[in-house]
Amino acid sequence: MIDMRLKAMLSDNCMDKRQETRREAEITVRIWGMDSDGRAFFQNVNANSLTTDGATLSGISHPLKMGDVIGVQHGDRKARFKIMWLVDRGTARKIEAGIQVMDGQIAPWLDGPNRRSPTRYGTEPAHVCTSQNSFSG
Repeated sequence: MIDMRLKAMLSDNCMDKRQETRREAEITVRIWGMDSDGRAFFQNVNANSLTTDGATLSGISHPLKMGDVIGVQHGDRKARFKIMWLVDRGTARKIEAGIQVMDGQIAPWLDGPNRRSPTRYGTEPAHVCTSQNSFSG
């Protein structure tokens, strides 16, 4: 059962505060950087839930940490992203990560003259919780 304070916090601070266009199509991107063992890596992974600020990467086979900065390339465009969250999906599915574009960078999957929104993919609004609130039991 959801704690009533948590439910109130979610409804007050998360819903409809920030909406982005989320593209649910899956694309292949190339990532590179230093893994959590200090070794350079590069590999192709799948990216989905694309927004102007980030995406979800899946199929990562190198150990990473939250807060790491990696490079992401799509086509001939590149940008730097920060790892915001990680989930180890096991041997077969590997690691999944949420990434956010670094300040001053533009996500490489964005198209058009101003490169402000993803194109060629399906559209779905994304509700992103931006609350910094916390509470104790």
